[in-house]
Amino acid sequence: AVRDLFAAVAGGRREASVRVRLLGEARPIEVRASLMQHERIAHFIVRMEHPPNRDAGDRGHELGDVLDQLPDGVVMTDESGLILAANQTFADLTQCGNALLLRGEPLERWIGLPGVDIPVLLGRLRERGSMRLFRSVLHDVHGGSCAAEISAVAIPDHTQNCLAFSIRAIDQRLESEPVNGLLSRNVDQLSDLVGRVPLKDLVREATDMIERLCIEAALDLAGDNRASAADMLGLSRQSLYMKLRRHGLGDLDPPGEN
Repeated sequence: AVRDLFAAVAGGRREASVRVRLLGEARPIEVRASLMQHERIAHFIVRMEHPPNRDAGDRGHELGDVLDQLPDGVVMTDESGLILAANQTFADLTQCGNALLLRGEPLERWIGLPGVDIPVLLGRLRERGSMRLFRSVLHDVHGGSCAAEISAVAIPDHTQNCLAFSIRAIDQRLESEPVNGLLSRNVDQLSDLVGRVPLKDLVREATDMIERLCIEAALDLAGDNRASAADMLGLSRQSLYMKLRRHGLGDLDPPGEN
């Protein structure tokens, strides 16, 4: 049975499993195998475990198969952001090849700017328990990146609190979608001024509009933490405070307030 399992995986199956018994034991175990390429050599990754019971085990396999077929990446981490499990889609998005290789990796390696996006996400999850449509960047092992949209929820458990993330690459959708919301309305208003206002004034007005929208978005994502917002925008805190004063945004407390 185990030889057949290896043959199935070597023949192209992404992952396969079989139930067998260890010598001298009555209780069955499950053997799961997948293939990993390393330095042009194929290796089998094998996991053996006792299923809790037949019905729960079967439901677990079905759920795992469903998660692997989802078009979005799904990742579960501990409270510090270390990956406990990931579906195959996330492994494909990061070009890691096999989801098992992601276990123990910090999610921060794959998501956002180091020290910025993941701390903001973890902080919001601690405060609110969930988050929807957080815009960030997804990285792969080859140094590539794409825009990503993240939803997450904190999952309390009696043994360990976990965090679950749904991660969607959105570059293609962003390219096909028109500019929307406030930005679209402001662009329309600027267009109405063409021919009545000098170009240099229109450019200055458009720059101010985009700068304000970006600052507001960063403050919203950072939960109004201005230090994190400054990091997101690539600004020093002093520069951010100057721009806040210029645009009349928020309460202008001294720079040591958070």
